[in-house]
Parts: sequence; structure tokens; C-alpha cells
Amino acid sequence: MNNNIKQFVIFLSLLAFVPVVAVADDAEDKFKAAMEARDSGDLDAAIAGFHSILGNQPELHRARLELAVAYLKARKYAEAKKNAEQVLNDPQTPQNVRLAILSFLAKIKKEEEGTAVHQWRPSILVGVEYDSNVNVGPSSSAVTIGTSTLRVVPGSTARSDWARIVSVGLNHTYEPGKEVTIGSTKAGFIWQSQGNIYHKGYDTESDNFNLDILSFSTGPALISLGDWRTNLNGRVDYIYLGNNELALFTSLEPSFTWHFDKGEVTVDLTYTNRDYTQAVDAGRDSDYVEGAVSVGRHFLQGKVALSGGFTYFTEDAKMSIFSRSGYEVFAGINWRAWDRGAVFFRAVKRDAKHDGREPVFGIRRDEEEERFLIGFRHKLAAGFGLQGWEIRGTGEFTDHRSNVKIFDFGREQFQLTIGRSF
Repeated sequence: MNNNIKQFVIFLSLLAFVPVVAVADDAEDKFKAAMEARDSGDLDAAIAGFHSILGNQPELHRARLELAVAYLKARKYAEAKKNAEQVLNDPQTPQNVRLAILSFLAKIKKEEEGTAVHQWRPSILVGVEYDSNVNVGPSSSAVTIGTSTLRVVPGSTARSDWARIVSVGLNHTYEPGKEVTIGSTKAGFIWQSQGNIYHKGYDTESDNFNLDILSFSTGPALISLGDWRTNLNGRVDYIYLGNNELALFTSLEPSFTWHFDKGEVTVDLTYTNRDYTQAVDAGRDSDYVEGAVSVGRHFLQGKVALSGGFTYFTEDAKMSIFSRSGYEVFAGINWRAWDRGAVFFRAVKRDAKHDGREPVFGIRRDEEEERFLIGFRHKLAAGFGLQGWEIRGTGEFTDHRSNVKIFDFGREQFQLTIGRSF
């Protein structure tokens, strides 16, 4: 899709010359939301948004041409062609816009003929974090390491610290230019791969809790726009903790999403082989399996989105005290509260029961954890060379309770980052 970026820029820059009826405030809000959804890759939401605008103002060529671009990105060539030609056939469309549309139609034809496309997208994120209780180990937002508490021993006390965060990634998408027919449904085929380097460096606790993760994932996906999407992802995470090699996690992650009016249902499965390196962690080597179902739905023309889900997990480790099973439930809300910005909230409850009896205490560990995440994000507009960068701030509050009291802890983490994909 990126082979002819210059054509896209010329084409979109000419849209301002298309004669349109004045856009009402609510339609302008819908237009901005649809553009943001398309730019972020949520093509279903973008297409639904443009159709909502055109349902009230079918003569709004500006929205129809953006809809055509969204359809092209979704590899729905017939719909992209139909909408572009509708503007082309309007006698009031200026000649320079006609030329741009003809170039756009030529691009559609070229892609329909099956030209393979390689798309590369680098990304970067930097930030800072305050952690009130560093010594309970990495948070689940970075990587899940068997159990929330890592090497906790009697007498451990909370230690706070500041940390610096850097994450650099490279995403590759291969589109062979072919569609797959499944029954009566046509789906676009893509292959996605991503490499990422993550580093969290603490100021005073670096020797024990610095976290470095090298990740690579790859796998195919099928996308039937507006109906469903599915993918099979293979993933490898090479993890360092406290500047020492910790573990190699190898995962297989199939997923299926079904779309319904204004929402979607997703089923995720995960299998991970967790291979720890250091002798002190030998008993943690395990096979981890989880299955999750989540539902999301948006309201008020996409300004508000609600989500919720359930996860069941089980882990079979070499030592029974690290084997466990349990469940997690979550609920969340995302509110697009201002132009280019949103606030969000998520609540999680997790329950886990361990198989083996804890040494000294002689009982099986039974744990409950509640986490609350609140935050905001804002995408910067033009100025200071930071257009397209996103600022994100979060506060996460954890209450972890166990029948083995040395594993009780509380934790507060506050994070501020800035990043973007190019």
C-alpha cells in the first residue's frame, strides 16, 4: 500500500478543492473520528463512520473519497472503485480532482491484478515511571512472568524507585495481493511480523530489577471486512531481569474476532513454554495455557467504547508450588473526551490457586489480585516537529492478597510516555 505514497498525498491534497455542502458540527466530529480510526488501522470503524456521514449528506464528496481510500486499504476494490467513480461522474467535480481520481483508480486496478506489497513501520516510545514497590518484580503490562510475585522472601519490604522506559520496534506487513475464498466469503490474506526491544532501567534498584525484553512475532491473518478476522501468531520473548538472563518464553497465539453492529467478540488462545535460565528459577519451568473471551461495543458515534472479558489460565510447572490455575475478569471504558485525545479506565480481578504446599507454611497458596488502571492519551497536532506523536499517561493500582502473608503486597505505578509509529 506504501509503494505509491506520493500519489496518495497528491490525491488527498486535492480533496480540498471538491465542492461540498457545509458540514454540520456533529458530522465534522464523525469525520474526524472516522479519519482517526482509518489512520490507526481500525478500518471497520472508519468505513462505518464515513457511511454514517454519507447517509445524511450523500453529496459530501470529501467523505466519499476518504471512504474510497479506506476501502482500498481494506482491499475491498469494488467498493473503493464505486465510490471514487461516483465523485468522478459528478459534473461539478473540478478537472484537477478528476485527474487525481483517475490516478487513484489506476492504483486500484494495479492492486486488483495482484501486485504484492511490503509495508515497513518502525515505532519508538520513551518515558518515565514511578514504582512504589519495585521488589515484587515486573508488572504484567511489560511481561507476565509466571506469577506476579517474583522471589519474594520473608522480611521483604516495599522499595520505591523511578525508571526510564525505551521501546523500539519494527513491523512488517506482507500483502500478496490475493483474496482467499472461504465458503461464500472473501477474505484478504496478510502476513505480519514484528521485532521489538524493550528496556526499563531503574535509578537505584537497577542491579536487581532492570528489565530488558527482546521480542519477535510472526504469523498469517485473514480479514473479512465487517464480518470477521483471524490470525495465528508465533512469538518469542527473550527476557533479562536485573541485568541477568532470566528466561525464554515461546508462544503460539491463535485469535478469532467476529464483528456485529457497533462491536465485536474476540476469542484468544495462548500456549507458552516458559524456560527459565538461572538455577534459582529451575522449578519455574512450565507450560502455560490460557483461553480468553472479550466483548467490545462503541456508542455515541464511536466517542465511547465499553469492553469486558473473562480469561481462564492454567500453568504446569516442574515444581508444584509454581503450578496454578485460575481466572481473570475485566471491564473497561474508553471515552474520546476531546479532539485527538481520550481517557480510559480498566478494572481487573484475578484469582489463582497453586497446586503445591509452600515450604515452612505447609499450605497451598490461594491468591486474589485487583488492579485498577486509569489514564489518558493525546495525539499531537502540527507544531514543534511532533505531529503524529502520542502522549500517554497512566496510573495503575494493585492490591494483591494471599493466604500466605509474605505474598501480600500493594503497588502503585505512574507512567508518562511519548511515542509514535511511522
